[in-house]
Amino acid sequence: MTHGHLHNSEIPFRIPNIDVVLHGHFHIHSWEKVNGVCYFNPGSISIPKCDTKHSCIIYENNIFSWVDLEGNIFHQEKVEKHK
Repeated sequence: MTHGHLHNSEIPFRIPNIDVVLHGHFHIHSWEKVNGVCYFNPGSISIPKCDTKHSCIIYENNIFSWVDLEGNIFHQEKVEKHK
């Protein structure tokens, strides 16, 4: 997990066997898979920008769910760990 603009799908981590990067800072949600790595930005609960919804990501049982504050699920992805 990181907060800031230094690591995201455009500026990836250089760590081997990484599965998921949770990043923030922009207040705009994003959900991308690049070279087998999932890059998730939950957006913002309090100050979403660019007409995006108030949102967050919930992680449970290897499933990442992007949801709004009413509990509506916009996207889910199951992420299996590297072996």
